[in-house]
Amino acid sequence: PTLFRSALGVLGPVPDEACLEAEQISPHCIHLDSNIHRPNNCIWRDEVETGRLVATKMADRGYRRLVWIKTLYLKEKVKLRHYSHTDRYAGITQIAQQRGLKLRTIDMYDDNFPQLLAKQFRPDTAIVIDSNNELAKLVLLIAAEQRKTFGVDYALVSYDVLNAHSLFPQYRVSGTFVDRYQMGLLTAQMVLEKLSKPKADCPSQIIPPQWIEGRCVPPVEKGSRDTNITPVLYES
Repeated sequence: PTLFRSALGVLGPVPDEACLEAEQISPHCIHLDSNIHRPNNCIWRDEVETGRLVATKMADRGYRRLVWIKTLYLKEKVKLRHYSHTDRYAGITQIAQQRGLKLRTIDMYDDNFPQLLAKQFRPDTAIVIDSNNELAKLVLLIAAEQRKTFGVDYALVSYDVLNAHSLFPQYRVSGTFVDRYQMGLLTAQMVLEKLSKPKADCPSQIIPPQWIEGRCVPPVEKGSRDTNITPVLYES
């Protein structure tokens, strides 16, 4: 392949073969949020800690049941899986076991998915949205059909609150957030350093999650429920 002297960034769920080819094309290759995690020249999110953070917050507030909706990204036969989904699941599973929480997984591609999810809306249950806008809308629709409201009859947690806020900006959804702007700045710094010192490697950076407080995860033990929130059906 043609060799580029400028820096090259590899972003997102890129196949391993393409990542290796990118490194052959450019000697200054930076892996940003891809599935390549090495001691040098990589930036990724600490998604195991993200899973731990969500489960810990739920346990601390008295929730005893967590419902993880299994998406296509967690299926073993899917070739282009992103590390974030498997890492989050590993983290939430670890804390659920440590804190004695019941973790239920439901496959969103199950033919009986609406019926299975409809049985999960309880005050001691947190529904975990895995950064999927269409999935979030589907959960809200099924809940509203059961006359169940998030933050009232069940907790709703997002692994990407900015993604969730684009769906229902009138509500403050609780969940985690990773500063992607910071990731972009770190990438630019790495690129400049690689160009100024071509033979030097940049130590990899792991970006920790933040917890964004909202109105949708009231403490169970206090019986706190925001009755000002009303069910909303979202159009596709």
